[in-house]
Amino acid sequence: MGKRWINAMQNTAIVLLFALMLALMTQVQGAGQKDIGAFFESFPTAAAPSQPAGVGEAVGRGVAPVRIVLTGSYGRCGYTQITTHSEVYESAGTLLSEAVGSAGASARVSVPTFERALSGSGIYFDFICALPSELLFERVLDGGDGALSAVRRIFLTTDGAAQNVSLYVEDEGQGLCVFPTAVSSVTLADYLASVEEDNVSFAFELEDAQRLEPYTILPAKPPTLFVLAAANPLAAGTRTDALLSALDFNPHTQSRYTETSGASVILGDDRSLRIHPDGTVRFEGSADDPCALLRVDAASGMPTLSEISGACRTLLETLLAATETQLYLSAASREGDTARLAFDYMVDGTPVRFSDGLHAAELFVEGGTIARFSLRFRSYTPQAETAQLLPTAQVLPIASRYERSEPTVCYLDGGGERVNADWIGE
Repeated sequence: MGKRWINAMQNTAIVLLFALMLALMTQVQGAGQKDIGAFFESFPTAAAPSQPAGVGEAVGRGVAPVRIVLTGSYGRCGYTQITTHSEVYESAGTLLSEAVGSAGASARVSVPTFERALSGSGIYFDFICALPSELLFERVLDGGDGALSAVRRIFLTTDGAAQNVSLYVEDEGQGLCVFPTAVSSVTLADYLASVEEDNVSFAFELEDAQRLEPYTILPAKPPTLFVLAAANPLAAGTRTDALLSALDFNPHTQSRYTETSGASVILGDDRSLRIHPDGTVRFEGSADDPCALLRVDAASGMPTLSEISGACRTLLETLLAATETQLYLSAASREGDTARLAFDYMVDGTPVRFSDGLHAAELFVEGGTIARFSLRFRSYTPQAETAQLLPTAQVLPIASRYERSEPTVCYLDGGGERVNADWIGE
């Protein structure tokens, strides 16, 4: 495929086409939307029914977007717009859970070793965003220098004639490592035996994608996604009382005023709530806030990240109960007694990115209390119209202008009533 793009005339045509598309996208998304070149260069990294015990929801992460690539002896099949509640993940995740549960001591591996493994049979998981291993699994994985705290990519494969499956993990802090497992290689081979379709590649395998993030999943053709109608659920004012009551504010209080920005400010004892015109709410409290919904229950002592994640999810889902939107955990970190978590929206497995680069929700937990948070209220409804996405082959030469760019398809929310899907570079 690479030599087709050396042709200068085609490159010129592609750039012109992209420029025309961008002009339209900019008008729709608003002033906050960047041109596609700047978008690939500066858009921030994010920062996701029953499922296998030990993976995802079992420890409070909840439903989340995931990308899976199945590589068998006769083909490779990719699933790039699914969730951890999908049928594909439910079956592949069972093997992942068994592998993690039986993982032995880790060993460091080189990039060439990992890429050789990826070129063979196995199951590749991309969890979209890097999270601590304890939030992805029922156990903490140790990479040799302590717990793996920023895991995003995982690969299950057989190393040569080995009888059992190897678990490869990429951690943003500790790099690449491999764990031996008790999962039989025969079990993995049987699972992959029916894979025949070839519809995805990894960037490091393609001549014209060498400047991209090596493990970018590149579909042969982009997914079919619907245009979304978007709305601010707080705009009509009918949900304001429910919001105040949930956070233990008196809906009829006179301790309120309106800022010049248009934000409505409600005051309480050592706490405040700001409701902005765009649907963003900001709560400021303290570590001893009495509201039950802000409390993080712990089995013993200081709450774990898993317990904190579960409490934050409960808060957000309670506040968003009538909007039918889906949030997934996209960032989590802890320093001392304070934890920071972020959540973002998704629609049927496709993440939603805001044009200002901010998360849908950001929460700070002090000790056992959610002391402050922000949440942007949005609702999304799929329409009959499908999004017009450029073919993968036309995106590659433009994305390749930016070192280690990772072109992927997301919904782009500029704050208007219409949200389209498009390629972005993370």
